[in-house]
Amino acid sequence: MLDKSSKADVILSLVSCIFFFLGIPTGLIIYPLVEDKLPELIAQVFAGLMDGSDTQMILNIMFQNARATLIHLLLGVTIVATLGLLFFNGLFIGLVALYTHNGGVPWSTIIMGLSFHGVFELPALFLASGMGINAGVKIFSSPGKRRTEGVKALKRALRRYFFYVLPLVVIAAIIEVLVSAKYVNG
Repeated sequence: MLDKSSKADVILSLVSCIFFFLGIPTGLIIYPLVEDKLPELIAQVFAGLMDGSDTQMILNIMFQNARATLIHLLLGVTIVATLGLLFFNGLFIGLVALYTHNGGVPWSTIIMGLSFHGVFELPALFLASGMGINAGVKIFSSPGKRRTEGVKALKRALRRYFFYVLPLVVIAAIIEVLVSAKYVNG
């Protein structure tokens, strides 16, 4: 049975998920407006990530995603910043997916390629975001001395980050390099 705070983490993780998935169709819709700028943007975002041995690529992706999930958790206390980041992450996925498809990769390959590691990476992102937002809600809804409840929630979120989020990030990075990238690239 989940305690009250854990239930709030789960509910806010689902809210985070909604914001992310709203961004994907937005990316597909605005694609024609940014199509000419995408190659440069994609090159900047993925620069160095897929360079080197499989081990180096796994470490590159793992550190990038660990940093990203930690940023989502810490910005969660602002609530709006994390929800905005989630939306833009989804938007970017939509843009890259359509760019990849227009480059000749079938939708089924793109979706499967994202799904292999996404089943671990996305829950890590949503959980980190939900825990951060939960801490933010407690900080802003607890005036005066009660604000310590929010600080306690943030400390709890950081502890849980290391036990729940980071293992998912590690698994996702391994699968992204050893399965997803090889699947999409043939």
